[in-house]
Amino acid sequence: MRKNGTTSSGRQRWRCMRCRASSAGYGGNARGSAEFRAFLVWVTGRMTLAQAAAMLGVSPRTFIRRIQWCDTGSRAAYTRLFSRLPAPRALVTDGGAGCAAAAADTWKDTRIQRCLVHVLGNTRTDLTCRPRTDAGKDLLRLAGKLVKVRDADAAAAWLNLLNDWHTRYADIIGQRTTARDDPGNPKARAGRTWWWTHARLRRAYYRFIRLQRDGTLFAFCEPASAGSVPSTTNRPEGGVNADIKRVLDAHRGLTEEHMKRVCEWVLYMKTHNPDPGSFITAAHDETTEPPTTSTGLPAGSIQDAAPGVDAYESGFDIRKGWAGKTR
Repeated sequence: MRKNGTTSSGRQRWRCMRCRASSAGYGGNARGSAEFRAFLVWVTGRMTLAQAAAMLGVSPRTFIRRIQWCDTGSRAAYTRLFSRLPAPRALVTDGGAGCAAAAADTWKDTRIQRCLVHVLGNTRTDLTCRPRTDAGKDLLRLAGKLVKVRDADAAAAWLNLLNDWHTRYADIIGQRTTARDDPGNPKARAGRTWWWTHARLRRAYYRFIRLQRDGTLFAFCEPASAGSVPSTTNRPEGGVNADIKRVLDAHRGLTEEHMKRVCEWVLYMKTHNPDPGSFITAAHDETTEPPTTSTGLPAGSIQDAAPGVDAYESGFDIRKGWAGKTR
């Protein structure tokens, strides 16, 4: 934007040198706006800092928005977040205990749906991707069918399959090992007298039972939620979290504080009708003296060679050729 005279009322008129459009709106901070646009291109994409700055011939600046950060997904952190939001009809979670506890405290009437993809991942963690027993193989195949459930009929059919699995393998998940049978086991040396022989298999099965009893396994199939509540957290994972990961990967090497600022701007640009220009004020256009080093030169500048010194003498010129051992 460049100044283009004034209006009849004395307001400054501005003209865009790209599209030639003219307006009398606010444009007094044209350089700050250009730098801010370059920053947004860099922070929300894969362009390097130098490329984004060269696009408009300026250096991007950092503008900080206040967002609540927490080191862990604790109950207190989620409670603080949920207290600022209206209670939804349903909440899809990845299974974190802090999120579920905070939702129960803050949104008492909200239905909880456990992400089925995370349930499948938990089952694979317990059974591994290649179980050795037939019981483990059958339960892993059944867990794979869980993510394909779409309605109440399919959910009922899946529960019948789970009941059939328990009928076949109830004796296996009920087996116990005593310290007398395996005295060298670390559990026996720790003082335990017995333990479940197939503890991981048993845990994987009873996870399904617990979620079904809590009503969080197929809450999305209930009549009030059918068709409106997803069964997984794939939407935020693929639409928000994946974008944050891609941007951080494209800008590896940032400090922790700068990574936070990047995440904040990526999230802000995904809000409804973002207005990044509203953060630009006239103060952003004020110039400051660049920091200097002990030599009195601006930080990051290159010092010219002193008089009488050949900058390209041996040891200063560009090296080429083989730098390894001579054969």
